[in-house]
Amino acid sequence: NPSYTVNNGLRVSAAEQNLLDETLAKRIIEFESGKATLTDSGKGILDEMAAALRKVKGKKVEVIGHTDNVGLRDSNLALSHARAQAVRSYLADKGIPQDMVMVSGQGPDRPVAENSSADGRARNRRIEFRIAQ
Repeated sequence: NPSYTVNNGLRVSAAEQNLLDETLAKRIIEFESGKATLTDSGKGILDEMAAALRKVKGKKVEVIGHTDNVGLRDSNLALSHARAQAVRSYLADKGIPQDMVMVSGQGPDRPVAENSSADGRARNRRIEFRIAQ
């Protein structure tokens, strides 16, 4: 069925996932260095994401935090989870029900770029949104 895509073995609506992907538009939700505190630009992107999330009513969304590989893995796992939690809290303040948003932290385990350059590390420090059902 072309209206669905397989994501981790689950069928999700491609249109709904595309809505979230297009809203994020390969931008990075930024945090203060080494912290789970959103920057103003990060909040601006999340304001747009909140509007997109209102359009996917009845679906659960997973917010996945990632880090680069600088520092201890356990610290990065905790930081990535704390950042995902900060995103959920911010979205809740914008009217998105907390029970709609699940969070997880992957730390440095799923890089999208090489960690050998500053640009690559910046790309790896990210938040992803995935339709969960």
